[in-house]
Order: sequence, then structure tokens, then C-alpha cells
Amino acid sequence: MKGTALMLVSLCIAALPIWGQTPASAGTGQPVGAATQPASAPALTEAQQYHGKCARAFLDGKWQELAELLRDRGRHAGGMTPEQRQELSYIAREAERCRPNWWKSCRSTSNRSFRATIWNRSFTANYIPSETLGMQAPVDIRRGRIIIVVSWRPNLVDSPRPLEGPLAQKHGFTKGDLGEVIVWHELGHNYVTNFLPLKHVIELYMDHNMLFHHLQEFYADMTALYHCSPKARRLAMMFRLSAIELNRESDCHTRAALVIGAVLLAEFLSQPEKWPSVHFPPTVPEKDAEREGIMYVCANIDKEWTSASWWATSSAPRANASCEGEARSPCAASSRSGSWSRTTGSTRSSATTG
Repeated sequence: MKGTALMLVSLCIAALPIWGQTPASAGTGQPVGAATQPASAPALTEAQQYHGKCARAFLDGKWQELAELLRDRGRHAGGMTPEQRQELSYIAREAERCRPNWWKSCRSTSNRSFRATIWNRSFTANYIPSETLGMQAPVDIRRGRIIIVVSWRPNLVDSPRPLEGPLAQKHGFTKGDLGEVIVWHELGHNYVTNFLPLKHVIELYMDHNMLFHHLQEFYADMTALYHCSPKARRLAMMFRLSAIELNRESDCHTRAALVIGAVLLAEFLSQPEKWPSVHFPPTVPEKDAEREGIMYVCANIDKEWTSASWWATSSAPRANASCEGEARSPCAASSRSGSWSRTTGSTRSSATTG
């Protein structure tokens, strides 16, 4: 059994550069805490400005700035509304979840083991730095469980260097944002393998290999989407654009991306008012409407997305990862009317691999 288990194929992340034409500007979402106010609007109080700064620092992933701001929360609490105080408490909790204490181990240049928490379940992750963009691999069996190692490039984690490509430049993505997506993706792989019984892992690999790889990639990408911080979450939503456009139907990364994209698109279309930073095609695409819609929506997300979009995308992956039955079809309702809600008129970018 040990020899069979160690034959498991390493589940690697396929890195897809964010290339292609930059889409036209979509929407005019006002950033949280923006300085510009309507002429008739009253000046923001000091507490309101403080709230806006905290929200903006969180949405932009400025963790040190946010930590310093949150130390002063008590002084401003009396000037905020109950909703603003509640939002700051949520921001503080989410910041700890996005950057847990063990995160520094992810950029280590030497081997590390740490207790990671994924989907509210903890396990020991064994990390080995390498030049591989991202992978997990079985290395041993101990007491009836497969021992897994995960690996990625430590110099990507928290790197401030800009990520290349027009879409990446438009959104100001860094290599650190890419590193964050990869870390959570690989830990998602680790999560699935760790919590399945050994005999089930071996059976899936030996008798249902394609199903097993699809399951792995779905959970790995969904884990990245859920656990990533706001800025990296936008990148996670665009990460598979090249694979979706190439549409290699037998590729497990593409299949997983299409499933997740369909779930998100259905959520966006069912309650468009909840997604002020998401925009739809002016008309329903004539061919392959679901896939074209996924690509358009992901390529046209606002750069300065609002806190409302962050809160909503925090709940959608968890709800859909655990739901039963078939995912809702996003195209059924929209195709009946021949139009998509809250259009922008901008064109979809062409995302191609290098």
C-alpha cells in the first residue's frame, strides 16, 4: 500500500500569466474611504475618516498600516455608527485570517512545518521551498495517513514587485498577490488529501484518477478564492482566464475553473445589487454564453472594488462549496430576457497563455 500511495501524482498548479488586452474601464465604483465627496455632502467626521482609512488599508492589503490603525480603534469608536464599529471588528478578524501567525513560514527559505487552518479545520502543513511555482506531493505513510509536502517559491510570498501583463498592471497586482494565491491553493490541495481516509485516496487515484484530480483542483481553487485577502482574491478570480478561454475540456484546472466561474456568475446574476464592483456584458453572448460571461465578468471587475463586494465574496465560496445538488445555471434567467443586468458596454479582454 505504501508503494502505491507514493505513486500518487504530484498535484501542481498551472501558472497562467495575466496577459491579454486591457478591458475598457468598467463601472465607477467609489473606493471605501475615498477623499472625493459630492459637493452637497457634509464633511466626514474624524471617526468616519478613520473608518474609511481602515477599510481602504484592508482592501489594499496594507497590513502594517492596518495594524497601526486598529491600535487606535478605541479612541474613535464613540464617533462611529454601530454598523461601522461592527465592520471594523469584522475587518480585524478577517485580517488575522488572511495573515495568520504562521504566514511568515510561507516565505521561509528552509523547510518548515506549521499548523494551518483551512475551512476552519487545522492540520500540520509540511512546507519545502523550491523553484517550483506550486505543488504538493506524497512522501510517506505513517500510522495509516499519507504525509504530504507542499512547495512554492518563497521569494513570491509578500513580494512588492509588480506582476506583468495589462490586466495585472490595471489592478496593480504584485508577485506577492500571486504568491498568496499559490500558497492558499496548495494548502487547499493539502486539505483534501489530509482529511480523506488513506484507502479512499488510493482508490480515487487508482480507479477514478480524473475525478480525483478534478476534485483536487476544485477545492484548491475554491480555497484560494475564499482564504485570499481582498486584492489577491481579485487575482484569484482572474487566475484561470487563459485556461477558460483555451477551453481544454479534459484539463482539470480548466474544468474546476469553469465550475467555480459558473457558481460565481449565478450568484452575481441572482443579486446584482450586492455586487457593485461586478459588471456584465451589454447583451447575452450568442455562443457559449456561460463561458463567455465568466470571462467577461472576471476581466471587468473594478480595480477599486467596494467593501460590499469583499463581504459578499467571503460568503459565496463557503456557501457553494458545501451545498448539495446541481449548481444553478447562470444563463437560464438572463437568456429569457436577452439582456444582462447592470451593463457596462465595455469589451471583454482576450486572455491568452504565453
